[in-house]
Amino acid sequence: VINKAQIDMSAVAWDYENSFIYSGNAYTVKLINLPAGVTATYTGNTATNAGSYTADVTFTYDADNYELVNNSVSKLSWTVNKATLDVSDVVWNYTTPLTYTGNVHTVELINLPDGVTVTYQGNTATDAGPYSATAVLAYDSQNYTLSDDIQTTLTWTIAKAKIDLSGVTWNYTDPFNYDGKVHTVTLENIPDGYGLVAEYTGNSATDSGDYTASVTFTGYDTKNYELENVPEDLSWSIEGKPAY
Repeated sequence: VINKAQIDMSAVAWDYENSFIYSGNAYTVKLINLPAGVTATYTGNTATNAGSYTADVTFTYDADNYELVNNSVSKLSWTVNKATLDVSDVVWNYTTPLTYTGNVHTVELINLPDGVTVTYQGNTATDAGPYSATAVLAYDSQNYTLSDDIQTTLTWTIAKAKIDLSGVTWNYTDPFNYDGKVHTVTLENIPDGYGLVAEYTGNSATDSGDYTASVTFTGYDTKNYELENVPEDLSWSIEGKPAY
């Protein structure tokens, strides 16, 4: 009898200790310390995408003359973990209300890392008013995870623009003298370009006496503009009506 020689497999082990992290490259696990004369054929030992895998191996050797001893090699469960996309700095480019200008305003997420794209709803507007924006993130969720939660909804506002009437004044300095004619006080320096129409009450009189003139403005785009420094009511007089 010629007995088979023994091939000691006690030092053979998988070259895998910790999970891999997705990088876009292929990872491979294999056996180390294979004795001379033994070759390994693998299944499931190579992968690129994040996930859990099982590697198996079969050995080829001169089975007529050799036998394997101390072989503890078994199937290997191995993992490629998702990589992390750092989104800790991703914020909306909006902190305080915008102001109506007649142009389109847009809010969006900034500091997005490579690999993350966004589509929006409700993130553009022209007119003054409150709005709600929604961001839909797209990234390779099979292979990546986000480092933080991203605020994907935003309530934002376009405030009305101001029409400053601080330069508007009444054309009145001293009491009128009664002359039997109609006297009228009106406003001067009303800004052009906004369509402002001054509508007066109490600004015209004939008889001597004390009067109060007031004004309201119409004709402008009240959706997108508001008035500030509106002139106060004017107390004015006509003096000197002769006695009958």
